Amino acid sequence: MDTRKLLSDAFEVATFAKFLQNLCPGLRWNEVEPRARQAWTERSPLRERLPWEHVRDFVRETWFLH
Repeated sequence: MDTRKLLSDAFEVATFAKFLQNLCPGLRWNEVEPRARQAWTERSPLRERLPWEHVRDFVRETWFLH
């Protein structure tokens, strides 16, 4: 994978995590995760190459750092 593609993918995942933070403020991770998983698997253009299982930990850690 080239550097541009890697950075683009990282930006996409980070944007998704930020979107969740803005959409679901004040909710606990266990309330958000099922919705996040569904949104990622249904809508993300990266869902084929980066399934939820690959991005979950990053999104989760971002959630707790927010």
